[in-house]
Amino acid sequence: MKSDGIAKTAAYVGAGAGITLFAIIGLLPGSLIGGSVGIKIAGVLFGSPVTSQLLPRLTIAVSMLLAVFVLGSLFVACGAMIGWMLGNMVDSFPVVAYFTGRRKSKKAKGKDSGKQISE
Repeated sequence: MKSDGIAKTAAYVGAGAGITLFAIIGLLPGSLIGGSVGIKIAGVLFGSPVTSQLLPRLTIAVSMLLAVFVLGSLFVACGAMIGWMLGNMVDSFPVVAYFTGRRKSKKAKGKDSGKQISE
C-alpha cells in the first residue's frame, strides 16, 4: 500500500501532536525519572551518598537528557504512527477518493444507462 496524500499529511500532523503532548505532559516526568535513575547510577559508581563532584553530576545530567530524548522520541513516533494509521483509514473510504478526483465515477452502460431512444 502506497502512503501518499492524506496518510502522509496525517502522519506529519500526528508527529506535531506528539511533540505538543510531549512538551505539555512528558518533559517534566521524563527529566524527573531520568534524574532519579541518574542518582541511582551515580550512587552505584561513586558511592552511595552522592557527592557534588563533577563526575556524579555529569552522570545525572546525561541520564536526565537521555531520558528526555527517549521519551520525546517515543511521543513523536507514536503520534506519527497513529496519525498515519488514521490517514490510511480515511484514505481508504471511497467517498474521499471520489471527491479528491483520484477515482472517477463509473459511467452507466448497457440497457439501464438512462439514455432513452426517443421516436
